[in-house]
Amino acid sequence: MRSTTLFALLIGVTSCQQTPAPQPSAKSFPVGWSSAALELAANENPTAAFAKPLEDAFEVRKGKDKATANNCASVLRVLAEGFQPPSDRDFQVFLENALRCRALEVLAQAKPAQESFLTDFHLETSSLNMLPAALASAVSGDQEAARKQAMAKGRTWAALEPDAKVLAEKTGEHNTMSLEVDSGAFGQRLEVIAHGDFDGDGIEDWLITDDTFARQGSYRASRMLLVTRSGTTEPLRVIRELNPGQR
Repeated sequence: MRSTTLFALLIGVTSCQQTPAPQPSAKSFPVGWSSAALELAANENPTAAFAKPLEDAFEVRKGKDKATANNCASVLRVLAEGFQPPSDRDFQVFLENALRCRALEVLAQAKPAQESFLTDFHLETSSLNMLPAALASAVSGDQEAARKQAMAKGRTWAALEPDAKVLAEKTGEHNTMSLEVDSGAFGQRLEVIAHGDFDGDGIEDWLITDDTFARQGSYRASRMLLVTRSGTTEPLRVIRELNPGQR
């Protein structure tokens, strides 16, 4: 009887060892983008779009030297080398194309994220308390100095500009969203144009465009930044600014 009981126990132990423990289901957050902002269809390949010829080539100059930019690679190359179109109007269109090209370049390298702390975050009135001071506009030397000081202290946009007001907010396709902010004489429009893991750490990031414009006048400046956060209660932080003129 004793040997029979021992044999039964051994069978039970063997059976437990052979039963695999249940594994948690893998979850990922796919790469996505705004088709309208990037002129890129949902099923289109960013790498192919980056290599695609532009509808209209740009004739650019640097002193007496001339060059032609007819695709994204050449647009970013000539901009980094200091070439520009001859007129201010053409330069604005050229810069818009360069920002799109830079976005396609980083989007081609993005991967699905394994973790996200952005899925429940929205660009809305209260978000100024969670957005970093680095996103605030700086159109003068004094404003730039104040922004750098606020960034060094880890302050939020609302702390830097307590009088800033949200004028409009909009949520669009693939979790893209935009926010328009009134900062007195100037306004800003932030737009999330893509999301995914852009820096390889497994955490979801946002690709954001920032357009600053004068309420009265023709001033306009555009930039593009990667932002993320590592916890649901943390403010967002800027990973880096994607300047199309720097390679």
